[in-house]
Order: sequence, then structure tokens, then C-alpha cells
Amino acid sequence: MRGCFCHFSFGAVLGVLVLLAGCADRLAVRGNLIDEEKLTQIRPGDLTSGTVREILGTPSTRRALLGDDEGETWIYIGERTSQRTYKDTEVLERQILVLHFDTDGFLRDSEVLALADGRAVVPRALTTPTPGRQFTVWQQFLGNVGRFNTPQGAPGSP
Repeated sequence: MRGCFCHFSFGAVLGVLVLLAGCADRLAVRGNLIDEEKLTQIRPGDLTSGTVREILGTPSTRRALLGDDEGETWIYIGERTSQRTYKDTEVLERQILVLHFDTDGFLRDSEVLALADGRAVVPRALTTPTPGRQFTVWQQFLGNVGRFNTPQGAPGSP
């Protein structure tokens, strides 16, 4: 009888631990969070785009600027999140590094944006109109009466 109690208590403890593990936050890092040491190496005027790529890696996105005196913009985006449930995701840290290069490929200026610099974007709740007639449920139901099970040899049958 004593051995049975030990197995029960071990199972109960294991079950409680599994339940508690399900309540723990899941931390995730998405993108490219750049550490402070690498950020200090980024100095406008001294670096080319190739050197920046060696230091920081490939950017999250690149944009070529149109114009005679404009070059290219690189953006490095990274964030750290905490998620408890599938709907409950909290952004703990966000870092956006924006680098502007001139037409010769030299770093012209840089800017670091954080979570506090962001703005909430609220999508508009509009619908896209579709061409054609809008049918009610009754029009659809009554419109199909007589369209099925046409006798063989009748017009419209195969």
C-alpha cells in the first residue's frame, strides 16, 4: 500500500508541474535586435554599405530612393515579445535602426527608433464594393426552384 501512495504523489506532483509550465510566458525575439556594441560601430561618413552588412548582417528591408542626390535606405527591425495565451501578446522591446546611404554607397546618417516612437494604426472598417446584384436569402432560394432535375431531352439538359 505504501508503494501505491508514492506513485500517486509522484503523478500528482508531475501533473501540477505540467499545468504550471503551461502558464509560463513564452518569450520570443523576432527580427534583428542589435546590441549596443554593434550600434557604436555604425558611424555616418566612415562606412560603406558593404562594411555595414559585415557588421550588422542583411537588413530587414531595403528601399532605393528616387532622385539625383538620394541613395538607399536600409531598415533593421527587431522586437522581443511575451505571450501567455494565443491572444495575449505583449511587445516588451522594439528596435528599428534606419540607415541612409548616399549614391556612392557611404552611410549618410542613422536613426534608432524604439517602442515609444511607434504609433497605433487603426484599420478602417470599410468593405470593398463588388459589382453585381445583391440577392437576399429568399431570392437565392426561390431562384433555384425548378433549375434542378430537368427531364432528359428538355431544353438545357445534356
